[in-house]
Amino acid sequence: MNEENFKKILRNYFQVHNKIQYFSDNFNEKCDEIWIGSRQNKSFQTKCKNTNNFNENLKNLIQDIDISDIPYYCSECLTEIENYFKSTTHIKIIRFFNLDSNMQANIIALEKIIYPQLNSQYFQYLSLKIKKFEGDSMKQLSLILNQSKYLQHISLYLEKASQPHQLENGLKNNKSLKSLYLDFGQMKLNSDQNLIQSAINGISQNDTLQTAYLNLSECDIQNVNIGKIFSKTSQLKTLILNLFSAETNSTSLKLFGMGMKQGKTIKHLFILLEKIYIRVGEAQEFSKGLQCLQNLKHLELTIRQNKMSDDNASIIAQSLQKIQNLQKIKLKLGPEFQNEPSHIISLLNNKSKIKEIQVKLPLLFIQEFCSELKFSQDEYLRVLSLKIRQSESFSKLLPSLLSSKINLQKLILKGFYEKFQQGEELGFQINKLQQLEHLVIKTYVMHLNCFQHIKQLPHLKYLKIEISNIQNSEKYIKYVEKLVNNCPLLDIIDIKISNYTIALEHQFCQITYGKIFTTNISNILCYIDNLVSKQKKLLKFEFPAMLYRLNNEQIVKVIQIIKKIVDSDSKIWYFDLSEIDRLQTLQGLKDISQGLKYEFYKIIAFNNEIRDQLVYNPFFIYYDLYT
Repeated sequence: MNEENFKKILRNYFQVHNKIQYFSDNFNEKCDEIWIGSRQNKSFQTKCKNTNNFNENLKNLIQDIDISDIPYYCSECLTEIENYFKSTTHIKIIRFFNLDSNMQANIIALEKIIYPQLNSQYFQYLSLKIKKFEGDSMKQLSLILNQSKYLQHISLYLEKASQPHQLENGLKNNKSLKSLYLDFGQMKLNSDQNLIQSAINGISQNDTLQTAYLNLSECDIQNVNIGKIFSKTSQLKTLILNLFSAETNSTSLKLFGMGMKQGKTIKHLFILLEKIYIRVGEAQEFSKGLQCLQNLKHLELTIRQNKMSDDNASIIAQSLQKIQNLQKIKLKLGPEFQNEPSHIISLLNNKSKIKEIQVKLPLLFIQEFCSELKFSQDEYLRVLSLKIRQSESFSKLLPSLLSSKINLQKLILKGFYEKFQQGEELGFQINKLQQLEHLVIKTYVMHLNCFQHIKQLPHLKYLKIEISNIQNSEKYIKYVEKLVNNCPLLDIIDIKISNYTIALEHQFCQITYGKIFTTNISNILCYIDNLVSKQKKLLKFEFPAMLYRLNNEQIVKVIQIIKKIVDSDSKIWYFDLSEIDRLQTLQGLKDISQGLKYEFYKIIAFNNEIRDQLVYNPFFIYYDLYT
């Protein structure tokens, strides 16, 4: 993995997860993103034009606009802000968070900050997180959607709106959007169903939208026709629908199934049906709709913990085997499907061009599944992910995987609970799959000799192992060291062992990515120090430990290690300090931020309490793991 590819992956990951903000002390040149929200700990007071040093503070005012301040800006300040956003052309992303529902702040922000950017070809991403759109706020949002020429991605968190039809009009008339994320706030019976329906109607009438994510988790959709999201004129290719614990009625899934018959362009479909009531007759229409998706290539379907009859489970299982042209399938099915192994097996056996299979099935039929599933006619399969209890089950599947036509490159095995003495068999089986490049094992126990077999895989590039129960951690560390030193292509290693940490010390080969996890950090900091000192090839390093437990001496050590990272002129480093919540680290972190001289992608992560008190610097990225 070269540096450029790493940057691309990192950027895409953060944008998708919507968890990143940038800060800069030279805003006009460096920063391409605006964050507008509420500061928990204000590091400066907003300055107006009639105060001293306005020009100096305008930069701060613009780069970190606090919602609670907006209604109090004088007219001259607002004019300056508006002029700035009209003239600047380098802003790519604007994120606006107003959970206090300040209507005036909404309108001013939409009118003075976001709207002036619509003529900029660079401005492509807008994120709005607002509880209530009241007054003319929704009208202003509709105007932005109507008139945007370059805006490609929008993320909206909305709970209530006084003019919901404005959202439909804006989405319908927009000619630039490619992806849309909508979250309606998990309001249960207080959900704004008119707003949800307006959004769905707008999506169905949009001519350019290719990806839509509807988060209807814990929403009341009893009077919503979600099937209307599909239309004959739509260009929608990817739909992600989350109905976790949603309030539905007897027609909800029926209408969705009927709508799917219009979804001729859908290639990727992700549906989560969990903890909902699937009534008699609903499954049949839903299943018919699935079968009508003629261009469907990628299906991810979760159906579990629902109130549903055995008949409904049988209807859905039978319909799955009739879907044609699938290349990738991921199924998570609950106990309600325990009597349907034959249909699921038939689904996978009949798909001659399937490239990726990921299944999490009822344990009662996993043995039959592994025994009956045959890949002998399938030369396309590259990825297989299974959750099974014993290596004995996997051994029944192995002969089919060893077919001469199979070239399996990625294997993910989860959920082994067998006795330690039996665990060696797993490594022996994996060793037969000589083409493996990507291996993930999540297990309760793991025999040490498994490592001996794994290290003999000649093409292994990525290894991730999670072991829950360890008796002798030191022995595991030694085995992992030998494994890594004997795998010349290994680029990424991610080892998590119970309450201990694999020590990635200097005797390891030069790896691209390292991850350390521990709940006991008393003796781990020296290992990190060695890693930072010796690993010259490392592009990314993660340390998601519980650092808030550090004592003062350890905090000093952490600061020293961070300084060593950011002073290094090797490549990109990633250090996760998201758990820190002690302000005594601030001065050391400020000193580091002021001394940084290297490229933007040297990254350090912090939580909310620290972010607001840091010196703004283009080399720092705030990354909140909990939003």
